[in-house]
Amino acid sequence: MDFVNLNIRHINLDSAVKKLIKSLLCDDAETLPEKRDLWEIIEDMSMDDFMLLKRNVYFADFLRLFGVEFSPSAVACSESKDNTESVGHVDNSGNDKNQSAIGSECSSDLGLIKIPSLLTRLDDLILPNRFSKLVKRLRNISSSHASFCLGETLGDLVSLSASDIACLPGVGSSYVEVFKELKILANTGDVIDVELGNFSPSDSEINLGEVDTSNMRLCLGGVDQKFTKALEKYARYIGAEDLAENLGDILSFNQNELLALPGFGAKVVDSLIEFRDVVRKEIESILAGNINYQNFESSLISPKVFSEASIEKIEKILLEDVDNFFDRIEDDEVDIAQKRWGFVEDKQTLEQIASNFDVTRERIRQKESKINNSFIRHLRINPKIMWQLIEPELSSSFSAKFKDVFSCFTMEKDFYDFLGLICGQTNLFEYVYPELDRTILNTLFAENGAPIHLDDIREYISQLDLSEIRSIDNAIQFLEKRGVLLIDGENVWPRQLGKSEASACVLFNHEGGLPWLDVARLVNANGYSRTDIYEDRLDNEAFKLPDHIYLAGKGVYKHTRFIDVESISLDDLFIEVMEYAESDRRDVFHLMECYQASAGLQAYDYFIIRHFVKNFGEDYGFYFDGRSQSDSVGLKKGFKNITQKDVIIEAMNRSERPLTKTAIANLLKSKSSNHAAFYLDALIEEGKVVQVDRMLYTTPSCAYKDIVVDDYVVEIGRILHQFQIPIEPSIIKEELNNRFLKCYSKYFYASIARLYARDQGWFRKHSLYSIKEIPFRSLKAAIENVCNLELSVNDNIELLQKHVAITKESAAIALANWRNSPGL
Repeated sequence: MDFVNLNIRHINLDSAVKKLIKSLLCDDAETLPEKRDLWEIIEDMSMDDFMLLKRNVYFADFLRLFGVEFSPSAVACSESKDNTESVGHVDNSGNDKNQSAIGSECSSDLGLIKIPSLLTRLDDLILPNRFSKLVKRLRNISSSHASFCLGETLGDLVSLSASDIACLPGVGSSYVEVFKELKILANTGDVIDVELGNFSPSDSEINLGEVDTSNMRLCLGGVDQKFTKALEKYARYIGAEDLAENLGDILSFNQNELLALPGFGAKVVDSLIEFRDVVRKEIESILAGNINYQNFESSLISPKVFSEASIEKIEKILLEDVDNFFDRIEDDEVDIAQKRWGFVEDKQTLEQIASNFDVTRERIRQKESKINNSFIRHLRINPKIMWQLIEPELSSSFSAKFKDVFSCFTMEKDFYDFLGLICGQTNLFEYVYPELDRTILNTLFAENGAPIHLDDIREYISQLDLSEIRSIDNAIQFLEKRGVLLIDGENVWPRQLGKSEASACVLFNHEGGLPWLDVARLVNANGYSRTDIYEDRLDNEAFKLPDHIYLAGKGVYKHTRFIDVESISLDDLFIEVMEYAESDRRDVFHLMECYQASAGLQAYDYFIIRHFVKNFGEDYGFYFDGRSQSDSVGLKKGFKNITQKDVIIEAMNRSERPLTKTAIANLLKSKSSNHAAFYLDALIEEGKVVQVDRMLYTTPSCAYKDIVVDDYVVEIGRILHQFQIPIEPSIIKEELNNRFLKCYSKYFYASIARLYARDQGWFRKHSLYSIKEIPFRSLKAAIENVCNLELSVNDNIELLQKHVAITKESAAIALANWRNSPGL
């Protein structure tokens, strides 16, 4: 490269290299071999230490000894020679007036930095503000963390290593860099002459038409404080809280237009124009590829939205922002912030802080509000985006992921309160640790047995729509930690059910029913109940759950799910009972006599009839007495039949939202969810009610008011003809949500298919639909017929999909429930 000429100042080279090496090895010089070259020293440095070289004054002095001239170029770099001659070096004499900037920082502490004796007490140190703030921060940590001892002198301080400082709570990278700078100066004993460089903005104009600033946000924490008052004045004028989101306005500042604004004098306008040029220069660097603002490399401009950021990256940015904010505010404001947040120091009340400052509580409250608002405006990641990043990770394990920030707090609640501040949220401690009724899932297990798939648990809780639950997964974790649930992979078992709910949970999987002793043993062995069921005698409390348990024989109990409610009409059943009562002419009669006299009743098992009369009789004017082994039925005098179905229909039509089974049960005199279930089944069979989600019911007119239902019926028919095999509604959901650009649940589409199946000539078996006869009585029966426990889940899904059209997700859940069924 003949066109490059080097001008090396040999006279200062030896001194500069020695000082550079001493600054690099100040922490571990004792461990080095006697001989090594400069590259070996650089090679052993960590990446972080290597990146900090640009802030090392001795590295800068070393490089300045090498002047570079590009001779044959038309644009000869005469500036390079001038700069080579103008820069100075650092030595120990203190007489050399050449100037050297410390790092890349434009220091406001003009003049000389003279490092005192290492024996100087920390109380007596007089150093630039950045060093004083470092000492104060370390003192606060030393007073509240017994494991860290700062010492009393400057020598004690600089004897610490950078790693000792970096691992302390509340100490971010900016403090570590300041410490390294102090350590270098103290160990070399230099006097540094620091002069504020003159800012010379580029004369080149930015073509604003080519600059996309839509994703750029001004970082107020990176704005030089000399611009603050002018920017605040302009923000007030345009009615903005700050100018963080007004980068376009700043770039388009025009001096004449600003001077024309009322109250804007020359000094304010000059400041705004100067700041505009600072921003333009920063954007020039971004456009040139020197700064990646989307990776938060710019202290002045940050992205509004970014594709991804690790929790570690977010934490690092946050700690740097806290450090930067504390550097910019007064010491008393730092004290108030730390004590109100519980950051590094113990949290204090407004009264305690007011007493320390000898002011009123209200004055401290005002200061705290101002500090917090200012802090939020100084964050590089705005609260809305911060919440979007943190919320998916927010659980009881989050403190371990955010461990450096968490270590700054003594109390976990203070940590979550601080997260709430930076995310614009409240009560995040309750978000992570929700207080809720521990019996919230008891009915679900009584109705569906165990285990239940985790996704079904999530769906159930979401449809309860409880205000105290803001995070479903945190609610599940709360129940697990308190021993209410046992979670193994994707399956969930109960641990603290009531006796009767635990019995129903066991009976769910036994179609033939079980003797009471077998039920008791299974409940106790599985640990489903809070308290064990008696095994030495019949525990009546364990079987008092008429919604889910009925007596099916002498000492034998069954789950009500095995009653074929679709084949039973309650109205017809009680007409049979009424006809017998009228013919018998008695106010009280034996149910068995009635049963034996009625061919209609004998079409069903006696204990099913007994169950209906016992639990539904009052709605039809009968009362049941089953004491002393004798089932007696009496007529209620003066009973006026009120149609419960009409009550349900009327309530659904009045409601703006579909109703849950629990809400429907509350409409009935009996308040029984089992009664509600039977009425719902009857109304669905009559086409007067449809199920639009897993637990939600309404009338067809309400459910389909926003769609042209005939179009959906046509599309469902097309899908049935397309597949030619039984279809599970998840397929209909997938097809029609794409077809109509909707997001309805599979239950919604199943409700349409069920309502119109008879008119369209479709076949139905439980949740399966087809244009041909369905060879399975249910989806579970299909799985039992075609799947094999020895095969993998994926292999079984492929087998099942040859016989039933179903999505992989729904098939996986159905297979998981089948695999975990008792007896398999």
